[in-house]
Amino acid sequence: MSEHSLGPHDPTLNPAPLSSDSVRTSASNPARSEGHTAASKCHCRRVACLLLLVIISFVPGYLLSTLRAERPLLRLSIDPSNYRSSETAPTTAIERIDGGKPRDLRIMKCPSMDGELDMPYYRNGDFFQRAIADSPAKPLMVYERAREVCDGPRSDELDPRQSSRSHWKHCLPLHPNRNQSECAAATRSSLLDPRLLKPVCASAVLDMLTIDVYRAMEEVGCQSMLTLGTALGAVRNGTHVPWTEDADLAYVTSSDTGPCVERKEFIDLLRSRGYFAFKHDIWRVCIGSHHPLAGQLYNIDTSIKKNKTRLCGVYGCIYVDLYAVSKAGGPRLGYSHEAHPNGLGFFIPSEKVFPAGSARLNGMAFATYHDVDWFLSSTYGKDYAKPKSRSQWTEDMKRNNLDDEHDLDS
Repeated sequence: MSEHSLGPHDPTLNPAPLSSDSVRTSASNPARSEGHTAASKCHCRRVACLLLLVIISFVPGYLLSTLRAERPLLRLSIDPSNYRSSETAPTTAIERIDGGKPRDLRIMKCPSMDGELDMPYYRNGDFFQRAIADSPAKPLMVYERAREVCDGPRSDELDPRQSSRSHWKHCLPLHPNRNQSECAAATRSSLLDPRLLKPVCASAVLDMLTIDVYRAMEEVGCQSMLTLGTALGAVRNGTHVPWTEDADLAYVTSSDTGPCVERKEFIDLLRSRGYFAFKHDIWRVCIGSHHPLAGQLYNIDTSIKKNKTRLCGVYGCIYVDLYAVSKAGGPRLGYSHEAHPNGLGFFIPSEKVFPAGSARLNGMAFATYHDVDWFLSSTYGKDYAKPKSRSQWTEDMKRNNLDDEHDLDS
């Protein structure tokens, strides 16, 4: 055993009583005194190390138990997509509400509504639709208290052709990312990625909505075209404006044919593809809870706010506005553009509308006004090609608001 080993005879642990002779001897022998001092220091170091080991072993467990005791301050992260059972998922989320008191929010899987979807449309569609048909649908998971989200348009007791604010709450409540730097180039293809981050980019959802609604309008004989903000984004950047929540499509109508979007054929066609067409001042289309990508798009983490279930409020989700461009009477030939919800309508000379022009949106060609540059300059100002923030755009709209009697050509 070495000189400083711990053992039963280690003088540092069991020091013998010092006699007066030994004291005198130590005093007369400095080397022996220094050895005793070194041994004492070594002993102190050993004790300190033992205390440190005890602290290291005890503190983490204590802190963990303390954090568990304070769990009203924590929010558990849940991936609802892991639950495939049709029953309520056996997991709870804890959120800080009511002054820090926890509340359990049970998660449930919405009933499947595959029978309401026209899957042959998806199987025989373009690459995007085929990818949807070939992939298992991610179930729509909601908090049990928000089960009305599952019902979507099915729970709307009003005729969609009856103008009402109440239609909005039957849209899938999406609260997307509208960050310009993150979403400027987002397209519908990004929605197929199973690793898709929530909230999804508004521009990606709008890309899907615009294509599907535009095609449905063509199928029922609507003469459709890009207008307002969607025409602006297409001409200026070739993309949707990233901070907006809606797309704008126009359809040409006359007193002889009537609005094509009011036909039951059009409403049912969109319904069979997962969308909901309804009227509130003007016609609009939103995503329904039965859409095959509803579970992929819906963000359960933003579905509760201030202890209230978040449904889609008026203008509060992602949607398409449909504007009637009607042949106008009078001495001049032209078209009356239906009013913007926050503004007024205007008159467009015929030669500015037809023959239709074309603009590309995320690489896809869409019809638009014959003189779209004139239209955008008249609507948004001659500097329309300069990217603007939402607040700047709002100011432009206020400055350029036009009434039904106003001629954009004047």
